[in-house]
Amino acid sequence: RTSYLILGIITLIALVVTAQFFKRDPYQIGQLPDGASKEIQSDSDLKPTGLSLREAIHTRRMRMLFIVYFNLGILAFSMLLHIVPHATDLGISAVSAAAILSILGGLGIVARVGMGSAADRIGTKRSLTIGLILTTATLFWLPYIKELGMFYVFAGVFGFAWGTSIVLQSPLLAESFGMKAHGAILGVLILAFTLGGTVGPLLTGYMFDMTGSYQSAFLVFAILSMISLILAMLLKPTGSAGLMKTV
Repeated sequence: RTSYLILGIITLIALVVTAQFFKRDPYQIGQLPDGASKEIQSDSDLKPTGLSLREAIHTRRMRMLFIVYFNLGILAFSMLLHIVPHATDLGISAVSAAAILSILGGLGIVARVGMGSAADRIGTKRSLTIGLILTTATLFWLPYIKELGMFYVFAGVFGFAWGTSIVLQSPLLAESFGMKAHGAILGVLILAFTLGGTVGPLLTGYMFDMTGSYQSAFLVFAILSMISLILAMLLKPTGSAGLMKTV
């Protein structure tokens, strides 16, 4: 508890201090946007376009993304909380089980950088689909894992897939709804992920208490991941011409 308190204080101070250095756009420091070759002549050219929060919420695309990230919140937070107890129940030492969690988090960081770059080349929908395919495959495999080495493989693949899905939140929304209310719309999607993260660990613990194992919970996870994968594949491609037509 003391460690969490210290980390919380450090994080609070670091975020507040560094946020003071943010700039609204490159012109505040005498620079041009990436790729721009001349000054924008009028302030009206700087106004972001896209849907408002109200308009975005009433689109099918937003509802689909809400479900996708709600499910991902269930999967991610449940795994973070329950994968170590599951491994120790199988006879794996606490130290080795903790390493599983470290690998999961570490590969998540790698995915944020690698798949964020890949999404710029192959598109956010394809990148999200790749992440969800990996997530679904690992969750169907998880009930059959008994050895430490296989847990490490699982943690690496699942962590990479989870990191991929997280890093795509902002660009997915920017492509889908524009930048007019991007912050507010992103807040709704993060809320979906957080709500899933609240429900998931509690539901997982309840299912374990009722059945005496995690097998039924893992099956539910795999089904939820498959649902998210299907929804992601059904997302229609978006482009800069006419956001309203694509949602």
